[in-house]
Amino acid sequence: MRPRFQKDETFSVTVTTAVATAGLAAPMIAQHLGIAPDQVRARLACAPATLAENIAEPLARRLVTLLSACGIAARLEPTDLAMLPLRPRADLAILLTDVTGLDLAADQLAALLPLPRAAIARRLAAPGGLVLASRERGNDLMLQRALTGLACVRLVQSTPGTARYDLFAPSLAFVPRQRLKLQIARLGILPCFSSGAIAADIDAETGQHLLRHVGSPDGVFVVNRDFQTYDLFLHAYHGPSVREIIDFFAARGEYSRGLVAQLQAGTPVRIEQALPRAAVEQFCTDYAAIGMNTRPLLSFLPEIQLGCAEIAMATPVVPRARGQLPQQYVMPRSAPFRVA
Repeated sequence: MRPRFQKDETFSVTVTTAVATAGLAAPMIAQHLGIAPDQVRARLACAPATLAENIAEPLARRLVTLLSACGIAARLEPTDLAMLPLRPRADLAILLTDVTGLDLAADQLAALLPLPRAAIARRLAAPGGLVLASRERGNDLMLQRALTGLACVRLVQSTPGTARYDLFAPSLAFVPRQRLKLQIARLGILPCFSSGAIAADIDAETGQHLLRHVGSPDGVFVVNRDFQTYDLFLHAYHGPSVREIIDFFAARGEYSRGLVAQLQAGTPVRIEQALPRAAVEQFCTDYAAIGMNTRPLLSFLPEIQLGCAEIAMATPVVPRARGQLPQQYVMPRSAPFRVA
C-alpha cells in the first residue's frame, strides 16, 4: 500500500544506484527539473546522491518512475525526513606545501594520528597527500587547530559523493600501460593533456575498477581533483635574460646559488610547488605574460626527486625558443593548462 503524505508536503529523490548508461536519461530528467543536463549527469555519476529536493509529490513520483524505466534505482523521501540533522562527513587530505617540511610534518602528525610515522611520511610525499577518509567535520576542525602554526601543510576537505578523480600512470611499463589505455578508451574516458592524466574526470568507483584492471597498482595513482597540487617548472624563456630571471626570483626572496647553474645548463627549474589545481592556469598565464613558459606537473610524481628541480625522461623535445631545454628533458605537453 502506498504511504499517505500530507497534501502540501515536498519530497527529495535520492538515486541509490545508477547503471553505466544513466547519463543518457539526463536531458529528459533535466527538463523535468529545469536544470542543465550536465548537472543531472554529475548527480547520477556519484550515486548514492540526491537528485532533487523540495519538489512536489507528483513530480517526485514521475521522476522515480522515469528513473526506474532507465534502470536507475531511486527512493522517495519526505523533505522533512531527508533533512533530519546528520553528522556530515568528508574526506580530508593533509597536503605538503613545502617539501623541506616533510620530516617536521611527519613528526607532528605521528603524535596526532593512529598511523606509523613512516606511513605518514610516505603518504605525505605521494600525489594527493595523506587522505583520511569519511571523517566527521568536527574532527577535522580539531585536527586543524592542532596543526595551527605548521606552515608546511594545508588541510583540504572533499565531499565523497561529488568528488571527481584523475588517473595518472607515469612509471607504468609500456605493455600494461597500453592495456590500461585500451580499457580506458573502451569506457569512453578521455585523457587530460594539461595535467598528464590518462583518464580524466572519473568517479571513485571507475578509478578503483581501472586499478583492478592493471593488477599491480605500482606507478598508478587515482587522485581526487580536490586534493591535486601541481609544481610549476620553467621550461623555456623568451625576452628576459638569465640575469633578469635571476633578479626576478631574488626579488621574491627565492634566489639560490644553484639557480644560475640550472638556468645556464637549461635544466628544468621548479619555480612553484604545491599549487592548488584551480590556481595552476592563472599562474601559467601570469608567467607567460613576462616571457617565461612554464609547464605543470602533478606534485610528487615518481619522476621528481623531492627538493630537486630536474626531471629526467627519455623523449626528446624540439627547441623552439631561446632558452629551450636540452633534448634529454621533456615536460608534459605544452597545451595551456585548463581546469575542467
